[in-house]
Amino acid sequence: MKQITNGAIRGGIMVERKGHLRICRVKLREVAGKMMQQSCNLLWRNGMNVSYSGNMKMKL
Repeated sequence: MKQITNGAIRGGIMVERKGHLRICRVKLREVAGKMMQQSCNLLWRNGMNVSYSGNMKMKL
């Protein structure tokens, strides 16, 4: 889980969980987009809130 989280944050993924809403913004090329989307889904399944904006902020 730690490796996936680190990779997602390095890629600039923002995952917010609010009820049943999921916001996943990926700032990458389309080629890498598929891999990062999988990471986003894994983070969402584990109920993690990950926001990336220059600084790393995580809430488990």
